[in-house]
Amino acid sequence: LVAQGQQGRGLLAERMAVEGDAASPISKLEALAARRALWLDEQQLALADIKAGLSGSLFRVSASGTPGAIAAALAGGLPGYERGHAAAVLLTSAQPLTFFEELLP
Repeated sequence: LVAQGQQGRGLLAERMAVEGDAASPISKLEALAARRALWLDEQQLALADIKAGLSGSLFRVSASGTPGAIAAALAGGLPGYERGHAAAVLLTSAQPLTFFEELLP
């Protein structure tokens, strides 16, 4: 008897879900696309805020290819020794690092 009651509730809930869902799949996708576009706009504004908050001198070198080409790019793009306080970070990846390329000027 308990099993029949649970089965009946499950069928009722399933039927109510189908009947209560008046939105078509197209309208659901349109709503999802609108939410995604809004989220992307928010992320671009946040990135612009981060960029606006950066201060100081920034030296950036981006290189790819053979070790000789990378060494030449590094040698030609580094700041001079007159900068007493400096920090360096080397990021390597087999894939492009587009986040950092967009973040850094």
